[in-house]
Amino acid sequence: MDQFLTVKGMPKSVKVLSCLLSLILAYLFLINHAPLEDDFESNYADFQSSFSNHMRTATQELQNLRVHFEEAEGSLPKHHFYLEELYEHEGISLLVFEKDEVIFWSEDQTSIKNELLSEKNGLYHSGSGLYFKRIEKSDLYTFVSLIQLTYDFDYENKYLENRFAKDFNFQTIGSIGVSESNFPIFDLNGQAVFYLKKKETSEAVSKYPLLEFIGFLLFILNTVWFLPSLFLNRHPLVRKLIISLLLIFLRLFLFIQLPPAIATASLYQAEFYALSQYVPSLGDLLLHVLVFFFLLILWKGSLVRIKKIFLPLILLLTLFFGHWILVLVEMSVEQSQISFQLSDLIGIDILSLVFFVTLGLLLLSFYLLLDVCAILLKQFCTKRSTLYIQLLIYLLFIGLYLFSFVHWIYLWIPISFSFCILIRQQKSKNYLLYSVGLLLMSASAVTYLIHQNIAKKELTAQKIYLTKLSEENDPILEYLFDGAKQEIREDQRLKQLAKNYWSNKEMVDDYIIETHFQAYWNQYQIQLSLCKAQDSIYISNWEISTSCTDYYEERIKNESKNEAVDNLFQLKNLVGRIDYIGKVKISTDISDFTLYIELGRNLINTNEGYPELLLEENTNLSDVLNADYSYAVYSKNQLVYKVGDYNYSTELKEEYIQPNVFSQSVKDNFQHTKFQKDGQTSLVLSHELTDDVSKITGVAYLFLLIGLLFLFFSLVSSSFMLPLKLKVDHFTTKVQLFLVGSLLTALFGLALGTSYFIKNQYQEKNRKQLAEKLRSLSIEIESKIGGEDFLSPQLEEYVATKLIQFSNVFYTDINIYDTLGSLYSTSRPEIFDKGLKSDRINPSAYAALQMDKRSEWNQIERIGNLNYMSAYVPLINYDNQVLGYLNLPYFAKQGQFQKEISAFLASTLNIYVGIFLIALLISVFLIEQIAKPLRLLKNQIGKLKIGSSIDLIDWKSNDEIGALVSEYNRIAIELNESADQLAKSEREIAWREMAKQVAHEIKNPLTPIKLSIQHLQRAEYKDAEAMKAQIDRTAGIIIDQIDSLSKIASAFSSFAKLPEGKLEELDLMPILENTINLYASEANISLMNETESSLLLMGNKDYLIRLFNNLLKNAIQASEHLDNKKIEVIVKKVNHTIRVEIKDFGQGISEELGQRIFEPNFTTKSKGTGLGLAMSKSIVEHLKGKIGFHSLLEKETIFWVELPLIKEANTSG
Repeated sequence: MDQFLTVKGMPKSVKVLSCLLSLILAYLFLINHAPLEDDFESNYADFQSSFSNHMRTATQELQNLRVHFEEAEGSLPKHHFYLEELYEHEGISLLVFEKDEVIFWSEDQTSIKNELLSEKNGLYHSGSGLYFKRIEKSDLYTFVSLIQLTYDFDYENKYLENRFAKDFNFQTIGSIGVSESNFPIFDLNGQAVFYLKKKETSEAVSKYPLLEFIGFLLFILNTVWFLPSLFLNRHPLVRKLIISLLLIFLRLFLFIQLPPAIATASLYQAEFYALSQYVPSLGDLLLHVLVFFFLLILWKGSLVRIKKIFLPLILLLTLFFGHWILVLVEMSVEQSQISFQLSDLIGIDILSLVFFVTLGLLLLSFYLLLDVCAILLKQFCTKRSTLYIQLLIYLLFIGLYLFSFVHWIYLWIPISFSFCILIRQQKSKNYLLYSVGLLLMSASAVTYLIHQNIAKKELTAQKIYLTKLSEENDPILEYLFDGAKQEIREDQRLKQLAKNYWSNKEMVDDYIIETHFQAYWNQYQIQLSLCKAQDSIYISNWEISTSCTDYYEERIKNESKNEAVDNLFQLKNLVGRIDYIGKVKISTDISDFTLYIELGRNLINTNEGYPELLLEENTNLSDVLNADYSYAVYSKNQLVYKVGDYNYSTELKEEYIQPNVFSQSVKDNFQHTKFQKDGQTSLVLSHELTDDVSKITGVAYLFLLIGLLFLFFSLVSSSFMLPLKLKVDHFTTKVQLFLVGSLLTALFGLALGTSYFIKNQYQEKNRKQLAEKLRSLSIEIESKIGGEDFLSPQLEEYVATKLIQFSNVFYTDINIYDTLGSLYSTSRPEIFDKGLKSDRINPSAYAALQMDKRSEWNQIERIGNLNYMSAYVPLINYDNQVLGYLNLPYFAKQGQFQKEISAFLASTLNIYVGIFLIALLISVFLIEQIAKPLRLLKNQIGKLKIGSSIDLIDWKSNDEIGALVSEYNRIAIELNESADQLAKSEREIAWREMAKQVAHEIKNPLTPIKLSIQHLQRAEYKDAEAMKAQIDRTAGIIIDQIDSLSKIASAFSSFAKLPEGKLEELDLMPILENTINLYASEANISLMNETESSLLLMGNKDYLIRLFNNLLKNAIQASEHLDNKKIEVIVKKVNHTIRVEIKDFGQGISEELGQRIFEPNFTTKSKGTGLGLAMSKSIVEHLKGKIGFHSLLEKETIFWVELPLIKEANTSG
C-alpha cells in the first residue's frame, strides 16, 4: 500500500513543493468562498455586461431586418434560418408588425400578445418566459426585438423548468422585476429598464466553480499521493500512521465543508440518495468507502500478524461487515431515487454508475477482510479446526434465516468465506478459478437482492398510486377549469346571450361548450345551467320544479367530496367515474348569473396520446404515467375505465376480497396489484416485469465491473488478495490482449453504429407513419373544406369541431395555419392558450412551404425541454389553391417514442455484450489451442542437447504452424547427425589430448630422475659416506618417479584414464619438502610453515607430488627472465583447511589471461602444453579442495591450494 499511495524516487525539492502546493490550494479554497453579499456585485456586473452584448446584437439584427423590409417591400428575408438559430443560441427573437398584424417572426416558441405593440420598451412576459422588449417604428412597420431573460411557465414538470436563460444565469441573482432597487440594469442609452434582486440565501458561493473543482482535485491528489512520499524513510509503522491520519483528516475535512462546485452536484444531493446523517449523499458514501478501502490495504500486512487471541474478533467484525453490505444494498434501493437496473444501459446515469463502483469497492473490502481471516486461520488453526469454524458460521446464518432474522441470500457471507479459504489453500493453478467463482457468486447474490427490493419498492409505490387513483380525480381538468372559468367571466357575447338563456338554452349551451369546453373537455359529458337567483328548473326524475340555485348548491353540499379547485367540486356518489360540478359567477348589466357545469367522465376512455407537457409535476396521473404503469377501474367487476398499454379484460373474474385490501397476481408478464375500494369498485394497477434475460444481463454487468476492479487492484497493489503481474512479453498474452482490445473496439463501434442506425430507423419509421397520417388527414379535411376559397372566420368553429373528431380518431394533435402563418384552428388549444407555443407557424416550415413550395416538410421542434417531430403539408382546395397548412405535432407520444428507442437499444446492447463475452471466452480458449503447438515447440527446443535423444513432433496440419513444426523436425534430424559427427571428432581430439597429457605426465617424473643422476655423477669425487648417502637419496627419488611412470603407463593402457588413486591419510609436509628439494638447484625456494601441528589430510601421494611439481615448475618458468629466481612456499591453516601458497616474482598474469588459466591446452609459454594447471585443478577438485590465484602485473603471482584437514596433532614432544 505504501507503494500504491506514495511516489518513490521523487527529488526532495519536488516533495516539498507538493506540500506547499497543497497548502496554497487549501488557502485558495478558503478565500474562494465569498459570502453572497460580497459576490453579488461581481454577478451584477456580469449580468449587465451580458445584457449589453445581447442588446447590441439585437439592435444590429433589428436594423438589418428593418433595412430589408423597407427595401424589399415586406418579403421574407432569406436569412430567416440564421435568425431562428439566433434565438436558439442567444435567446434573441425578432418580429415585424404591419399595423396590428404580425408579418414576420424569427421563431415559434414565444407567445405573441397585443402588449408587444405598446410603445414603451421594457419587460414582456409570455407564457414561456420573461423577455426584454425593444421597439422601433417606421412609416409602415413596427420592428420588435425580444431578449429572453428567463424561462417562466405557469407550472413545472420534467419538460417545463423555470430558470434563467443560459447567458443570464448567475449564482447570486434571485429574480428580475420593475420595482426600483439598488441594482438597475441599463440599456445602451444608459436608462434603467429593469432591476435585479439578490438571491435570499446566506450560503457562501464559489467565484470560479470550474477552477475550484480543478483545484479541489489537485488538493486531493497532493494530500493523498505526494505528501506521504515525504515519510518514505520513516519506520513502516510511523509511515502507515501518518498516511492513515492524512486520509482520515481529509475525510473529516470534506465531511464538514465541501466546495460549492462539488456540494451542488447531484452526487451530493440528498434528494437522489440519502441513508442517514452520516451518509447524507452518494458522494459521502463514496468517500467513506474509499478511505476505508485504502486504509484496509495499508494495514492488511499488520492485520495478518496479529496475535491469535484477536482472531475471533476479526472474524466477527468481518461477518458483520458482510451483513452490513447487504443491508446497505437494501436500504439504497428502498430510500434512493437512482436506477439500479444494470441491464438498462440507457437508463444508467452517472449516479447509478458511482453507486455500483462504490458497491464494488465495498465488496473488495469485504474480500480483503475475508482474506485476512483466511490467512490467520491458516497460521493458527489446522485444516480440521478451520472446517469446524466454517461449519459453525454456516449454522449461525442458517439459524438466523430459519428464525426470519435475515433473508436466505445472506448465506452469501459464509459461502464467500469458504471461497477465500479455498483461494488461500489451493495452489496457483486453482486460485483463479475460485476467484472467478467468488466474484460471480457475489454478483449473482447482490443482483438478486437488488431485484427483490426493487419489487418490494414497486409494490409500495403501486399501493400509493392506487390509493391516489382511488380518489378518482382529474388533475388536468382541475387545472384547465381555472383558465376556462376566467375566460367565461370575460366572454362578452355570453353575457348578452345570458339575458335570454332559458328561451335559447340549447343554442347558448352549444356556444359555451364549443367556445370554452373543447379538446380535452370532450372526454366528459357536459350539462349546463345558467341560473339567476329567482330561476327554477324542472327535475324530471322527481317530477318537481325547484330553485335552480338551491338544487345545485344542495347537490354540492351533499354529494361533493371536496373542493378540488376554486368553485370546482368533485362528486362522490358515482362509482368508477370522475364527476364534477363547477360554478362560475357571471355579472351583466341587468343581473348576476351563476353557470353550473356538470361534468361526467366518458367510460372506457384511455386518454390516448395526451401529452405529459400539460401535466404538473407530482400529480397523481403524472406519477402513474412517469412510472410506466397501466391501470383500470372496474365497477361490479365490469371494466369502466382504463389507461395504458395493457389489454385489460372487460370483466374482472377474480374472487372478492375485503374492502381497502391489496392483492397481487402475475399474468402476461405483468404484475397486477388490485385494490378493493369498496364492495363494488376495484382498481387494478399493472407494471411489466423484468424478464429473466435482463436479470442475467445485470449479473453479467456487475460481475464485469467487480472483476475489472479486482483485476486493477491485483495489478497495482502488492497488498491485495492476489497480486498479479501482467507479462506482456508472452506471445499468448500479446495475442489475447490484442484480441480483447479488438473486440472492445469493435463492440464500441458496433454499439455506436447500431445506436445511430436504430435512432435513424425509428425516426424514419415515425416520419413515415406521421406522413401517412398527415396524408390521410389532409384528404379528410380537404373533403370537408375543399370547396372553400379561403379559411373564413365563419368556418372556424366547424373546422375546430372536425379537428377534435379527427384527433380522437387518429390519436394525434392537429393544427391548421392560414396562408399568412397564423393559427387558424387546433385540436389542442391549451398549448397555445397557456403560451407554451406561439400561434404562428414555425418560420422554417413556413419558408419551406410558402417560399420553396415544398409539398411536405418534417422537422424537429421544441417546447421547453421537449423535442418532438412535427410534419406539415399544404391544404389544397378543389381549384388547386392553397387554403392553409396542416400540421401534426408528434409530441403527444414523444415520451413513448423515447422509451421504445431506449428499450430497443438496451436490448440490443445487452445482446452485443453477451455475444462479446461469449466470443471473448471462445477466442481465449482458441488462442490457448493455437498456442499449444508453439508451447510444444518451445519445450522441445528447450530439450535440444547435443548427444541427447531428440524426439520429433507429429503434426499433420499444413498451415504455418505445420511448416514451423516441419522445420523443427528437419533441424532436429540434422542436429542429431551433426551430434554423431561431433562425437566422433571429440573422441579423436580426446585421444590426441590424452596423448599430450600422458606425454606431459611422463615428462614430469623424468626431469627429477635426470636431475638426480646428474647429482650422482657430480658426487663421485666426494667421500664414501657422502657418496653412499647421495646414492641412497637418488635411488629413492628414481624409484618414486619410476613407480609414478608405471602407474601412468597402466592408466594409459586403460583408455588413457588418469590414475584413480586410493585416498589415504597423509602428512602433507614431507611430500611438499621432497618436491621442493627436487627444484632447489633451479631456484631459491624458501618454505615457511606457519602451523604448529602435523597437517594430516585424506589424499593420494602421487596426486600431491604431481600437483606441487606442476605448481613449482610453473613458478620457476614464470621467473626465468630474473637473475634471482626467488620462490616462496607458505603453509598456513585456514579454519579446517590447509592452505599452501606458491609465490613467484615474475611478470604476473593479466585479467584476460587469468580467466582461461585453468583451461586445458591453454598456455602462455612457447614450449608449454597447457595441461599442467588444468591437471592441477582436477587433482585438487578430486581431493575436495580449492585452487586459485591472484596476481599483480610486473610484481608477483600467488597460486594457492586449500585442502581439507582430517586431524590435528601437536608436534611438540
